Amino acid sequence: MAQPRTSSATPAVSGADGLYERDLVAWLNVQVALIRDGQLDRIDLANIAEELESMSRSEKRAIYNRLIVLLHHLLKHAFQPDRRSASWRASIVEARQKIAKRIDDSPSLAGYPAELLEGGQCFQAAVERAMAETGLPRDALPDRLPWTAGQVLDRDFWPER
Repeated sequence: MAQPRTSSATPAVSGADGLYERDLVAWLNVQVALIRDGQLDRIDLANIAEELESMSRSEKRAIYNRLIVLLHHLLKHAFQPDRRSASWRASIVEARQKIAKRIDDSPSLAGYPAELLEGGQCFQAAVERAMAETGLPRDALPDRLPWTAGQVLDRDFWPER
């Protein structure tokens, strides 16, 4: 493996030059080129760390949002059986697939859906959406998630109330 090149004659390409704030993609391209060229003393470590943290939050946020969609449609499926539609089923299937794909891509997130479901945040947001869309009163829907995390994510699980 080649040793990283370092040079005290070349300044770091950091957020100090303002590129990070002006043009994120250009800044990313510069950082990638510096890393690939082994010029590790010139990379913008502080902003790279910030971007990596942001990527992690983004992956978690995607799972959170998909869980809300999934629960929203599972609630409609369970509590409005006479209105079930292919589009509801398709939405449930798609949400499950997208959550599974995120976990396949980042196995360290495998426990995150259960953590969110047990915490209840996703469920309350899904209940609010279901109420807004269906006109069902609050007391027509459960106060707590009536299914396990395993059931929610199971492609063969279709609740019957």
